[in-house]
This record gives sequence, structure tokens and C-alpha cells, in this order.
Amino acid sequence: EYAHKYYSGRRMWAAYRLAAPSQTLPTEYNDLQSDPVYPFAIAPDEPLSERDLFRFHRDTLRGTQFDLSAAGNLAGGAFGTPDRWKAGPDEGTLDGNWERPIGLYRTSATYVVQSAR
Repeated sequence: EYAHKYYSGRRMWAAYRLAAPSQTLPTEYNDLQSDPVYPFAIAPDEPLSERDLFRFHRDTLRGTQFDLSAAGNLAGGAFGTPDRWKAGPDEGTLDGNWERPIGLYRTSATYVVQSAR
């Protein structure tokens, strides 16, 4: 993973959770590259629409144990926001990392392309 152990893996888990909530996939893993725990692809529980794909891109892990805006979660700050801005001057001195949801404040555009039927 790029910056920390769950940098992209948690986002994969989130996408699979949204597409196929009936599947039970692990939230923890050792090394996503050498010991992959997620399949290459997953069959959705229901047919997906364009709206579903846009909804997936807005996901901030709300309602999961990784919810950045949950009450009492330091990551949400004083106002319970899921947006994590650039680290402050002393934040780099602390151990650990914030969760990285699919929906990030710095995503300025999302494209969903549908081929003709």
C-alpha cells in the first residue's frame, strides 16, 4: 500500500460492501499485494444503476465501524465531518493514519460511462 496498510484496501472493501452487502468480506488483512483477501470482481446483489455508481463515489464509510463522522471519533473533529484535510504541523508526529474513504473532499469530478446497449 502507498501510505499505510489500509490506504486502498479499505476503499476496495467499501465498494464491495456497497455493491454486494450480502457478502462477508474481511476488513483486516496482512498484506494486500502478497496475500490478497478480496476477489478481482464481485457480483452485485442487485443490478446497479448509474445512480448507484455515483452514490458509491460519495461513500464516506458512514454507518460502518470506520465512520469518520461518528460521534466520539476523533477523525470527525469538533463538527463530525468525514473530510480529512492536509495534516497540521504537529499531526505528523503522531502514530497512525485516518481512514481513507472512497468519497474524498478533493475529488473534483467523477465520470460514469455507460456503453450503448
